[in-house]
Amino acid sequence: SMAGEDGELLQASGNLTIDVSSFVTLTGNLGFSKSGTNLTAVGSAVTASLTAGSANVTLANAQFGLQANENSVVFELKNGTFSAVISGLAAISASSVLVQYTSATGAVTANTALTVGAITYTFVNSIAANTVAVAVTGLNATFSDFVTLTGNVGFKKSGTEIIATGNSVTASLVAGTASVSLTNADFGLRVNGAAVSFE
Repeated sequence: SMAGEDGELLQASGNLTIDVSSFVTLTGNLGFSKSGTNLTAVGSAVTASLTAGSANVTLANAQFGLQANENSVVFELKNGTFSAVISGLAAISASSVLVQYTSATGAVTANTALTVGAITYTFVNSIAANTVAVAVTGLNATFSDFVTLTGNVGFKKSGTEIIATGNSVTASLVAGTASVSLTNADFGLRVNGAAVSFE
């Protein structure tokens, strides 16, 4: 249903693929509405992929909300399934992932609700201007059956590389009943295709 008090309003929906400023690629079922100079998009079963060569970090089947006009863009994805393809990565999981993007002049206040047709998306928290983030909470990753990393990590794309940083990360090396762990550590990861380095 379309409310007449909104003035001239256009709504459309369908399956779409969007590349956002070489930051992330979005695909999925999206609904759009345009009112004046404001564009709103909401979606479900949306996938966001951060890709550099053969490596990628993906949030699939997520909820999506976007608010844009001629001066600003804000979007967020949440409540999806996390996966990653990184050379040497044996297994990875996360308890939650949040993808956020705002332009230099874009921002959104907490509890802002966007609606297109019957689909509503709510920005639960505020997002400041100039935010580009893929925040992974409760990461659990095993590299080449060598070390297991747990903690909270952020990912970004820089040129042809995927970069990850974190703090309060735990690295564990287990062999039978023996183990060695480093806790509350700072973490850095750089992936360029099949070339992977971290400390």
